[in-house]
Amino acid sequence: MSLPQPHARCRRLGLCLVAAFLALAAVAEDIPLWPLLYRQDRADGGTSTDALFSAVGYAREADGTTAFHAFPFFTGEDYTHLVPLFWHWDDNTILLPIGWKVDSHRGVGLAIWGDDYFHVPPLFWSRGDEWALLPVIRTHEGVTILPVAHFGSNGEFITPLAWNTGEHRGVGPVWWTDESLTVFPVFHREADGDFISPLAWNVNGSHGIGPVWWDDDSLTVFPVFHREADGDFISPLAWNVNGNRGLGPVWWDDDSFTAFPLYFGGQNGNFVSPLAWNVNGNRGIGPVWWDQDSVTVFPLFHGESGGDFISPLAWNLDGHHGVGPVWWDQDSLTVFPLYRQWEGNRALYPLAWDVNGHKGIGPVWWGEDYCHVFPFYWQWDNKKLILPLAYSETTATGSDFRVLGRLLEVKRDGQDRLVSCQPLFQSTTTADAKHLNVFWRLFEYSNEAGDRSCRLLFSPRIPLGKHS
Repeated sequence: MSLPQPHARCRRLGLCLVAAFLALAAVAEDIPLWPLLYRQDRADGGTSTDALFSAVGYAREADGTTAFHAFPFFTGEDYTHLVPLFWHWDDNTILLPIGWKVDSHRGVGLAIWGDDYFHVPPLFWSRGDEWALLPVIRTHEGVTILPVAHFGSNGEFITPLAWNTGEHRGVGPVWWTDESLTVFPVFHREADGDFISPLAWNVNGSHGIGPVWWDDDSLTVFPVFHREADGDFISPLAWNVNGNRGLGPVWWDDDSFTAFPLYFGGQNGNFVSPLAWNVNGNRGIGPVWWDQDSVTVFPLFHGESGGDFISPLAWNLDGHHGVGPVWWDQDSLTVFPLYRQWEGNRALYPLAWDVNGHKGIGPVWWGEDYCHVFPFYWQWDNKKLILPLAYSETTATGSDFRVLGRLLEVKRDGQDRLVSCQPLFQSTTTADAKHLNVFWRLFEYSNEAGDRSCRLLFSPRIPLGKHS
């Protein structure tokens, strides 16, 4: 099948359309009127003329070949295109959407063919003598009907119910080869006589019928009995395995004997039972336990070989001794909870104590730099406090004495003096001044460096003259 060749007629139409440009092309070497018209002589000897934003154009190459376009039409020496429907170059033609010819490949509509194939997608495909008309596929290997069957050229076939693939054949649940036969899932037999079924089997010398299994070396009746060729056996009530034997709760071997859970005995004389035991030198009868270094009567007594012992009423342990509430060692003595003596300290709780220089008898507490009578009298360093009456402090340059807080206060610091009896009066004396207040400044007298004055309440000061 071939397509019409409109190349000559299209080319004559293109030559007619370019006639108008030839006269303009001969007028001058360059016409720079773009985008309306633009002509140029190129350096390679060719010329080009474009008009209307290059929508129309004509070109002549140095070898005399020409090309013309008037969008969407393009033509040249070996091509003619009408975009986007028609394309022709060399011997190839595309006419969309009708057909095409590209090299040896052709197409019309859905049909596609070439030298050795013909296709009509998506149903028909052929190449050489192989073809597919879905769902049937014919190849050198045979015929396949998707997805249900395949028939091979050598007689092999596969279908859902039967198949023959050379060595393997089957009809439904029955499958067989030259070496085996299977009826799935109830039976399988090999050529050497081995077989498997739910109730019996013979596989590599292992045989079975229901719960009875055996081979050359063993016999099993599951789950009640198993015996090996060397005489070993296992059952729920008795066994003999590698020298370990048992009969119910009684178990034994060459080195031990057990009557579970009452007794366990080893060959070296060790044994364990609920009431007595002897294990690696540790012995016991009920609550009495002993070894070479200790004896225990649980929970009343424990004694060590070095003389140490512990009991609820007395003990001797690593130099610590005790009898009831009396505890002692080399450095201390305690009568719990009333008295304790240690490292030069003594305490008779809660009446008296002497601990690290701090002493006390009842409410009287004293030490190196203090003495208190709780809660009324407190004296520390150079200070004294009598609650709630008086406070006294003495320093290297003076003293401070107070009664009832600051109700009465006498204070001295070097040459400075303060005498106060609130709210009656307050007198302050320094090295160069004196002040006297009566009833919180109801009357105030001042003498500052000889200048005397007074005032009533907050009135201006009244000078009283200079006192030499």
